Formats: sequence, C-alpha cells, structure tokens
Amino acid sequence: MFTDTDELVCLHPDAGTDFPEYLAEHKFTGKALSCVGLELIATRSEDARLDLKQPILQQRFRGILNSGYCKPAQNTRRAVGD
Repeated sequence: MFTDTDELVCLHPDAGTDFPEYLAEHKFTGKALSCVGLELIATRSEDARLDLKQPILQQRFRGILNSGYCKPAQNTRRAVGD
C-alpha cells in the first residue's frame, strides 16, 4: 500500500472485510488498485469529535470528490525479484 502520510485508505463498508483478507481473496486483473479520492468534511455544529477507535466512514458522511487523490495505491502483482 502506498499513499501520502495525510491520506487514509478505507475499504467501502459493504466490502465486509479488512484489507489483508480482501487482497488475499480477490482475483485482480489489473496491475494496481486505485482509490476514489474524497476529501472528508466535518462540521463542528453537526459532527461529534472523531473517535479513533471507531471506523472513520461510520463517523463522517460528507465529502468532496477530488481527482487528485484518485490514483493507484496498491500493486496487485508480485514485484520483480521477490
């Protein structure tokens, strides 16, 4: 997994699994998995403080699509020399 330090990568809640299981059990046809880039928005008047022990997508419901964050983040093939 490769991202910038200020980015969070989350599976869609409907995936019903975690990253290791998702990556191990799916058959990928492309060279990499890409993220859909959303800037999550929080408002003090409507959102509680972020609880880092709970999934973020269960706490933040608004976002703005940002094409700058729609990019490959996970190689699906073994690197040469591994």
